[in-house]
Amino acid sequence: MSRLKTPYYDVETIDALMQILPAPPTNIGNYYPLVQVDNMIYSSGFLPVENNIVKYTGSLGSWGTTVEKGQEASELCILNCLSSICRHLSGDWQCIERVVKLTGYVNSLNSFFHQPEVLNGASDFLIRILGEKGRHARSAVGVASLPCNASVEIDLVVKLK
Repeated sequence: MSRLKTPYYDVETIDALMQILPAPPTNIGNYYPLVQVDNMIYSSGFLPVENNIVKYTGSLGSWGTTVEKGQEASELCILNCLSSICRHLSGDWQCIERVVKLTGYVNSLNSFFHQPEVLNGASDFLIRILGEKGRHARSAVGVASLPCNASVEIDLVVKLK
């Protein structure tokens, strides 16, 4: 995958990410965006939201929705998740030991089989930003629909030092 060149994604380090990190998105239900249990953070599912609007919608595999657009959506999901984690940790990224697990849900047609490639956008972004701390186990799940007709939804499990 080629590096995306939009202002939101073209970052190489956690310091650069901190400069462009948006405010965490507003919840659309009665839940916590993150729950910390001991030294583990479990995130809720994050959508590709920008300015509280779902930026990437529709089923992957349908007209106008490409793997590349899905990768952009998955990066935006991670950006939103990291924004919530950053707020929770008061900006102290040093306390992250590693990303343990990423689960990604891809709104896709029955004939679409590229869910892992879509989620590579999120995985590559985490590794680019966090290095080896960003490597994780992953599940890529194709689903018939997602909240707000989002193209992708992602949740993370993160271990703290």
